[in-house]
Amino acid sequence: MFTNLAAAIDEARFLRAETGRHHCITQRPGGVMYVRQERNPRRDIGLKKLYTTR
Repeated sequence: MFTNLAAAIDEARFLRAETGRHHCITQRPGGVMYVRQERNPRRDIGLKKLYTTR
């Protein structure tokens, strides 16, 4: 859970390097950002993607 976009981007890049999988930063209602593994775009409908490592 992040409130700073720069820190969340650093975490997404780190996880991409460690796992070899793409990660994205999504924003939930209330302004809280989460770094999570990027999945099927059809399943992510309704989530705002702020950044992706793809």
